[in-house]
Amino acid sequence: MKSQAPTCIIVAGMHRSGTSATTRVVNLLGADIASNLVAGIPGDNDRGFWESHTTYRLHDRLFAAFDSAWHDPYPLRDGWQETDAAQEAKRAIRDHIVKEFADSRMFVVKDPRVTRVLPLWLEALDELSIEPIIVIPFRNPIEVAASLEQRDGLPLAQSLLGYIQGSLEVERASRGRRRVFQLYDDLVSDWRPFAAKLATIGGTSRNRVLTMPSKMLIHTPLIAISTKPGMIAKTSHVIGIEKIASPNGTITRLWASTMKLRQTLR
Repeated sequence: MKSQAPTCIIVAGMHRSGTSATTRVVNLLGADIASNLVAGIPGDNDRGFWESHTTYRLHDRLFAAFDSAWHDPYPLRDGWQETDAAQEAKRAIRDHIVKEFADSRMFVVKDPRVTRVLPLWLEALDELSIEPIIVIPFRNPIEVAASLEQRDGLPLAQSLLGYIQGSLEVERASRGRRRVFQLYDDLVSDWRPFAAKLATIGGTSRNRVLTMPSKMLIHTPLIAISTKPGMIAKTSHVIGIEKIASPNGTITRLWASTMKLRQTLR
């Protein structure tokens, strides 16, 4: 009987949208994680980023090859996947996976930069015969923009455009794949529905991703701490946010429509 292929859970969400908390939950529920993790920063992301130095560095090298950067709100140029820089990045992705997860049946990878290059990761995983599951955390874009302004000094309009562009790219690239959309507010309110949804995303016991009961009992206190709202939860006071958060503003109306659609799909 043919053994089940390894699974890579890719957490692909915008910066400041709950990717770190989401990744830590997935890790505590049984997914392996890379060894060379970026340390937490007091006052920014105290509990850790849960992303690999290797991963974000290879993404930054790729962006630099196109005169871009992680905060660039515009898409990479047409045909970027066929360039030498992209192929070099894909080799680095494959090498990283083989080095870190050669004996893993299930592992989690996270870097907000993935939203811009998800097709490259999917190609690499397909070539390695690893099944991807894409977890897409999302959050009110106004809160995301306010948090990025507070942390990095980015203009609100730039962050909002980047949020929209990245969200559209990751949604398009993940079509036809197993995927989970996760609202940040829901995760910090109660992580259990997300864990249950992830555990059964395959639809049958053969495709179950995580062994829920034992992991939940063992790690419930740690998960509760990991999903407790931190610095990024309270950012609406940032000066200037009222200009784009008015009840009749375009972003506000788009977000309201997103939440309405979410309710109908539940």
